[in-house]
Amino acid sequence: MRLMPSLKTVFAACVVLALLVPFVEDWLGRSPGPHGSSKGAAMAQVGILAASVDLYHQDVSAYPTSFGDLLQPPADGKGAWNGPYLKDLPADPWGKSYRYRRPGLFSPESYDIWSAGPDGLDGTNDDIGNWLPSMKRSPLPAGSPPTPPPLR
Repeated sequence: MRLMPSLKTVFAACVVLALLVPFVEDWLGRSPGPHGSSKGAAMAQVGILAASVDLYHQDVSAYPTSFGDLLQPPADGKGAWNGPYLKDLPADPWGKSYRYRRPGLFSPESYDIWSAGPDGLDGTNDDIGNWLPSMKRSPLPAGSPPTPPPLR
């Protein structure tokens, strides 16, 4: 008898919940400022991307090197790739690409995924990433800055 739901069942539930975040925020009136709904949508998409990376990791026993690995099997053929893990790579609500870093600055044992936010600049206070407390992934390491430094 199976007592725990499969990871794919949990993933499906996360996707449904993530897609509902912007609507619930609007309904509760928790969308301050002109970018409230867009920020909620970005948080939902970061959650979906993170769940896709986690599924890839479970199947392949390694983290992807880029988001492209979620769409195409690894060239080396390692692991039991069961993708594609995404239909396509979404742009953030401001038309920019989501960022992925492995190992992560905020999650060195895994990865960071983020949107540069409305200003389109990495490392500013409007960045929306999987390390933020509102994403409920894991706490920030002590003494960490609120956002990663710009990529160079």
